[in-house]
Amino acid sequence: MNHPVRRRPALVTALALACSVALTSCTAGPATGPGRAAASPASADPATRPGLKAFYGQRLRWTDCDTEGYVCARLTVPRDYDDPGNGRTFVLPVARAEAGKPDRRIGSLVYNPGGPGAAGVQSLEEGMDEAFGRAARDRFDIVAFDPRGVGASVPALTCTASDDEAEEEATDPPAAEGVAPLHPRTEEERTAAAEGARAATEDCERHSGGLLRHVGTQDAARDLDVLRAALGERELTYLGWSYGTSLGTAYAELFPRRVRAMVLDGAIDPSLDWSQRVISQSAGFRRSVDDYADHCAEVAGDSCPADSPDAIRALIEGLYTRAERAPLPVSDDSPHAEYGGMDATAVLDAVSMAMYTPEDQWEPLSRALAAADAGDATELGALDEEEPAPARGGPRAGGHRRCHRGGQR
Repeated sequence: MNHPVRRRPALVTALALACSVALTSCTAGPATGPGRAAASPASADPATRPGLKAFYGQRLRWTDCDTEGYVCARLTVPRDYDDPGNGRTFVLPVARAEAGKPDRRIGSLVYNPGGPGAAGVQSLEEGMDEAFGRAARDRFDIVAFDPRGVGASVPALTCTASDDEAEEEATDPPAAEGVAPLHPRTEEERTAAAEGARAATEDCERHSGGLLRHVGTQDAARDLDVLRAALGERELTYLGWSYGTSLGTAYAELFPRRVRAMVLDGAIDPSLDWSQRVISQSAGFRRSVDDYADHCAEVAGDSCPADSPDAIRALIEGLYTRAERAPLPVSDDSPHAEYGGMDATAVLDAVSMAMYTPEDQWEPLSRALAAADAGDATELGALDEEEPAPARGGPRAGGHRRCHRGGQR
């Protein structure tokens, strides 16, 4: 039985291609391009440029979020920092968990959960502040925001057609048949992957071409400083996970005198290009999976899917191989059911998700792997749907799933 090739692996490759020419925020360092000079710590303070006074002078108006216990606001930033007075802006959602001990409050602690493209407001409202220690939560307001172009940012990037456009594009040739391989091995598979990447890139340029040049890391770092000012902070206290370390690095290079304290956790090496980062990240996940296989018996006990480290590795590799031939079966109510099951990329995603909080996730991962090996990948699919929570002991290479991720969505 044939199944449609998933578009997502092509989109990942497309984003990688886009990153390589600094069209998107996947780049860790400052974006360069027409009218956009590379930043230098010795250059003039960007915040003093004409046209930015109104943005730096705004104050956030806090109201209750939809989720109880948090307050929300919106931050307006210029779409183009080279021409901030042209009237075009991004409006960014901001959320705050207020300090537990206001009388001992130090200030605001802004964090970025990674990505690129992770929605900070959603992560905070889902309880990300619980990832901070009690001492930090007592003495800091924990603040998150959606970076320009993603999440509930207005406007936001889209690479898909509107309903009307979709009807016009309905005459396009149907997608190729077959199960997408985890790794293109043949010339035919590599050609198909490259063509899919080009098509996905063209989709993004068609639907969001006017925004792409304005959503780089450099711009997001400038937004971070506007947010600092809007919070009433003279200096920034910041925590970045994974891609958030790239954002923090860019901020520190632009505004070295405005950093109060900065923690970069799971740091991405800024000297590596996008392809080297993918390789580094993959090596980190591989080491984490090896740790799981080696120590599963100590942590998960009888839940382990096999009785030795080598057997666990073989089981995981076997699931990848089987899923490349045909999607692994799932229940009808699984999000993967519409794709006929879990393909190899979705299996890889699920295993990778469990490596972000390794020991906490090893027992459910073990049960899910055993069930998938027995013919039901529903539990494994549920792991694929979970968002990773930053924690000590995660994959030993920088990066977050949203930039490298394959899969079926």
